[in-house]
Amino acid sequence: MTISVIIPAYNSGATIARALESVFMQSRPADEIMVVDDGSTDSTPEVIMKFPEVRYIFQTNQGPAAARNNGVKAAKGDYIAFLDSDDYWEAGHLKNLASLLGNNTELHWAATAYRKHLLNGREKTVRLQARHYSDGNRVDYFSATPELHFLSVISTAVSRELFIEAGGFAERYSRGEDLSLWLRLALAEPVLGYSPEPTAVYVETTQSLTGRRGNLSALAQRITDDWTDVCSHSPEAVIRAWPVVKPWVAGLLIKSIRAGDRATMEMIDGVFSDRLVLWQKTAITICRWTAGRR
Repeated sequence: MTISVIIPAYNSGATIARALESVFMQSRPADEIMVVDDGSTDSTPEVIMKFPEVRYIFQTNQGPAAARNNGVKAAKGDYIAFLDSDDYWEAGHLKNLASLLGNNTELHWAATAYRKHLLNGREKTVRLQARHYSDGNRVDYFSATPELHFLSVISTAVSRELFIEAGGFAERYSRGEDLSLWLRLALAEPVLGYSPEPTAVYVETTQSLTGRRGNLSALAQRITDDWTDVCSHSPEAVIRAWPVVKPWVAGLLIKSIRAGDRATMEMIDGVFSDRLVLWQKTAITICRWTAGRR
């Protein structure tokens, strides 16, 4: 088994060294380390050049999804492990992932628990409840996901073959491209390896907070696109995937109501009308009635 590490970077001169050093400290060394520079204009290239073992790829600014996808296209490893330039791994992370995948050869993707370092100085561990991975560290994505968003890009490894089969990260989305990928991976292979040991560390920044706010219409488009993709699969896939998509729809509807975003509400109603519950249908009706009186 060979593992390629892919790190997208954009104006990451202040943090990329920490990310790379954490990769070089792995007890199970990476077989390939690649940084895809998404058009940086700061010191990022100069910092990376201090690590001659790193493959450096430069692209015009296209976003992190495109950077990761282009990295996978160029990668030589059997498996891909992703890390972001703001974040880092504990020394046992790749060993953790390699153990999950090496001991379960029928599995083609795996993830670990991870820690979040928040801007307020607090730390939070994101970990599934043990009942989800009691069967030899194997998790059914569709059963586990409604509990919480337990996957992070930086804590996940996937076979290059499965990644390409699933279509990679959706480059047309400005946010949520990871959630879209997990869903498509799970539609192909719902079971993944999982370790409750938090060996990846996400570092919250002001930029990451801004990115999470996003655009409601763009978020709605991603969710409706994902659901359209689900519906192109078997009826069983639709049944299994709905509990994953349902909280996305509910959260988006609440945000659109608060923002008075009628276009987003209409998009939700148009795609999910047969699956909305009473309060959601009532809220949309009230918003339409209120808008009609203006």
